[in-house]
Amino acid sequence: MTLKELRERHAYRPVDIAAQCNAGMATVRAWERGEKKPSPPQIRALASLYGVSIDEIHCAIEESAQSEE
Repeated sequence: MTLKELRERHAYRPVDIAAQCNAGMATVRAWERGEKKPSPPQIRALASLYGVSIDEIHCAIEESAQSEE
């Protein structure tokens, strides 16, 4: 599951994720396209927000990067 799929599953908008992770909307979109990776504190925030493990977030980050290749 990609970061975008996780976000959509929880019915969040990019602006919601940006606010929770102290990031800009362009940065959130870059994460979802696999162009950038969130920092460790942002990864923890994402895991908490989605109710998943940090390992699951790392898998979603990798899946996001692969889906754009």
